[in-house]
Amino acid sequence: MFPRALAVTGLLHDVGKLYLPRILLDRLNRFTDEERLLIQRYVGEGIRVLRHLAISGQAPILAEHHERMDGSGYPAGLRGDEISMMGAILAVADTSEAATSPNRRYRPPKTAGEILEEMWSGGIIRWCWKPCISLGRS
Repeated sequence: MFPRALAVTGLLHDVGKLYLPRILLDRLNRFTDEERLLIQRYVGEGIRVLRHLAISGQAPILAEHHERMDGSGYPAGLRGDEISMMGAILAVADTSEAATSPNRRYRPPKTAGEILEEMWSGGIIRWCWKPCISLGRS
């Protein structure tokens, strides 16, 4: 169940963005506080879609993919062991994919090595230590 649930959620984790105004997704500059709150709602929309598709068992994984170990994430501000392993893995994968993507008009892509270095150089606690520790050992 673990790999299948993670794979399905990985494919659908951003489905809630379909409910955001396109102008926000195409932004080149920083969001206002009001825009940031609007964007953070897409996680809830994604959960609603999963429930509609009758795969609501993946909702907790989707809900945790923007949480951070230090509690600075959203939507619930979870920290540490409150975040499941699958949620933590998806958080690292999603952020790594976004950072290495050549399709971000507001900044150049980073290499996988740069991402790992960033995580290890102080960001590992903020990020998700569970999958990062496993990555560092491989």
